[in-house]
Amino acid sequence: MIGEFMGMEEVGIYSVLYALISLISIPQLGLFNISAPIINKTLADGDMVELDRFHKKTSLTLYFLGAVLFSCIMVGFPYLTQFMPKNGTMLREYEPVVWIWGSAVLIDLATGFNGNIISLSKYYRFNILVMLLLAGLTIGLNYYFIKNTDLKLIGIALSTAISLTIYNVVKIVFNYIVFKVSPLSIEMIFVSIICTLAITVAIVLPNFNSNLLNLVYKPAVVLLLIYIGNHFTKIFPVEDYLNIRFIKSVFKIK
Repeated sequence: MIGEFMGMEEVGIYSVLYALISLISIPQLGLFNISAPIINKTLADGDMVELDRFHKKTSLTLYFLGAVLFSCIMVGFPYLTQFMPKNGTMLREYEPVVWIWGSAVLIDLATGFNGNIISLSKYYRFNILVMLLLAGLTIGLNYYFIKNTDLKLIGIALSTAISLTIYNVVKIVFNYIVFKVSPLSIEMIFVSIICTLAITVAIVLPNFNSNLLNLVYKPAVVLLLIYIGNHFTKIFPVEDYLNIRFIKSVFKIK
């Protein structure tokens, strides 16, 4: 649809932005292989309390990791485009696409494995129905924004964000009514606050003359601030995934 109504440059920009935003979803790929057997077992046992606990835990993990990646992408994106002389200017013009599209992906990550819970249950047909709804809504909104507005790729991003959000809200409501489980937790609000503050600080900090230095320095500031914020709030057990003893030995910290 994009190739039919827009030029080849927009198609190229779309491909680059799609690849960039897809990085946010990387944590989801590995975690599903681990989670699927556990979801299947809790459903078979009818243990909805354990399913709810596991659902919240995995959703928070996905949201936290996705938010960290998204924050780094956001502060590094303007400097990354400087290394793309051919389409760099157009990429910078479509920076709102990264914000909109990335936020939609974060919402999708925050809802965890909603669709998988439905697919692995006896209500799997409902998931097929909702996926068809998503496809139809996305196509319809894409057509509307392309034909009736001048937003171009921003319109495509908006249509994707609207469709994906509705899709996930429907699944959240369904799972809560049928299984009494929800992916949402108060910790997600703290993650959002910490990442927002980290992005804000990194953006307002002065720039160096070197784009390469800025590309490294700005995301590094974000990572440091998120780590500090997480250290005090204890939202995500980073220490469980890092060899703290090895790091301390390298820097000779007792």
